[in-house]
Amino acid sequence: DDFSDGIATSMVHMSNNISAVNACYALVALNVFQEEFAGTPLAPMALEAISAQAHFMINHMADDHHRYASVMPVMSMNDGKRGPHTVEAQAAAIRALYSAYSATGDETFMDAADDAYQTLIADYYAEDDQAFATELNSTTANYTPRNVALISGALREARLVGGFSEATDIYVAFWDQVVNKMQLAEDMATGETGNDSDFDSIPFIMDQSEG
Repeated sequence: DDFSDGIATSMVHMSNNISAVNACYALVALNVFQEEFAGTPLAPMALEAISAQAHFMINHMADDHHRYASVMPVMSMNDGKRGPHTVEAQAAAIRALYSAYSATGDETFMDAADDAYQTLIADYYAEDDQAFATELNSTTANYTPRNVALISGALREARLVGGFSEATDIYVAFWDQVVNKMQLAEDMATGETGNDSDFDSIPFIMDQSEG
């Protein structure tokens, strides 16, 4: 932003990289858009964009093992170079591809989402630890609200759209093992009614200390 004249002005800069999470959630946003504008000329345009974006993801951001790169250099789209594989990128791809299928009914996107989900479980999920690696082949997981939300969204869509019943058990186990340890407090939406009524060691938000 430039405040030299007392008025904030911004310049839009084109990045040399495409973020997998940004690309995937642009697709999810387009799905919401086409639902809101159903029956108008804008809806078919959004559906066309959804299809194009989903095909781009499959063709350029996934490798032969259905693993999604976190970053795609714009100048390297056609020579196969990709950024590191992360759980964020994999989870975002699952969420986006199921969304693309829901919007278009194109089985290509359902199949790609199913493949991406199965890769997520095979390559990132450690069943004994009930946790996900945050980068492919890494023995250390670094959790943030962002990647926890992306994993949770992917598991939810895999169950609701993909029909993978075990995704529910994995979701619950992941939350019990990882997410509960990240929470400082919880409210009634989680079933908490006061103090620690559900005995998960997470205090009710109104009972959390101010320190």
